[in-house]
This record gives sequence, C-alpha cells and structure tokens, in this order.
Amino acid sequence: MPASSVTGVGPGSADGKNKGSDHQTLSTEKLIGTRVVTAGRVALATGAATVKFPVGLERAAADYIVIVNSTTTSVARLNAKTDTSSKFTSFTIAGTGTDTVQWAVVNIAG
Repeated sequence: MPASSVTGVGPGSADGKNKGSDHQTLSTEKLIGTRVVTAGRVALATGAATVKFPVGLERAAADYIVIVNSTTTSVARLNAKTDTSSKFTSFTIAGTGTDTVQWAVVNIAG
C-alpha cells in the first residue's frame, strides 16, 4: 500500500516534489487524437437529405470524415460543401426509401 499523509505534508502528500511536474498536461486531444465533432440523425425524404451545420466547422471538408449508418437501407455521403472561407458547412446523404439515418463527423486533421 502506498504511503499517504493525513496532515498534507511529508511523504505521500502533494506538498513539494511529490505532486509531479508543473508542466504536465493531459488534454483529451493528446489522449484521444481524432474526435467526433458533431453527430445526429436525419430522415431521408425520397432517398436523400442535406445536413447543414448552424455554423461552419473551422476547417475544410477534406479535414473531416462523415460516417453514415442505417440498419435498413444502403446509404452514402455525397456533395460535401464548404463556404467562401473554406469552412465545412453541409453534406448530402443519398439512400433509398424514407429511412432515418445516423451520421457522425470526425476531425481527422488532428
């Protein structure tokens, strides 16, 4: 069992050199790397739907991947759009039928 201190000083305490480096940081980006930026679901109307972000994502569409899933129909992501400032603003999902489709946008630029 490691030593501990009930007084807050001495061996086992966070006092002095026992607390580790002042420069140590563990952010989620360092731990996880790529990350899901946004996700949701959309109902296909006549086999297609467009997902528009309320605010364009900070990078161009090439810096993200879009994952689309449905348990009952074949789907694909088409036509990623960027605005004049090169921000990723929307994408279109194409499929068959009027199924509800789940989607996720993942940042791959790091």
